[in-house]
Amino acid sequence: MAYEFTYLSSNLILITWMRYPTKEEEITFLEEHANQLNEATEPLYYISDLRQGRITNLDTINKLSKLAKHSNYGGSTAFSRDFVSKIVVQSFQMFTVEAENKSEMFETVEEAIAFLESLKAGITQGIDWNDHIKTV
Repeated sequence: MAYEFTYLSSNLILITWMRYPTKEEEITFLEEHANQLNEATEPLYYISDLRQGRITNLDTINKLSKLAKHSNYGGSTAFSRDFVSKIVVQSFQMFTVEAENKSEMFETVEEAIAFLESLKAGITQGIDWNDHIKTV
C-alpha cells in the first residue's frame, strides 16, 4: 500500500505516504478516510507525511476536499519540502472553504505539530513523534 494510517490518539491520525498511489489505492484511501469520519465519535485531526509520496490526481483531491465538510473533520496538516506537495495541498484547499480554514502545509513536522495545536490545544501532547515520523 502507498500509505499507512496510524492512530496517534483517539482523534489524531498520522498518514504516511511511502510512494505515489495507484488509482485503486486512491479509491481505497478515500473509502478508508470517509469510514474513519463516519465512525468517529469526536472530530478527527490528521497530519500527513508527504515527503515520499502523495495523491496528485485532481479528481481525487477534489473528492478528498469534500470530506473536509464532514461534521467529524476537525482539521489537517501536512509536511514536506517538496514543491509538488505544496501545490497538491493548495489544490485541496481551493476546493472547499472548510479545507482552506482547517488545513495548512508546512516544510517541517514541528511546524505541522504547532498548527495542530492551534486547531485543538493539547492534541499532540504525550505523543512520541520519534516513534512515528521516519527519518528520510
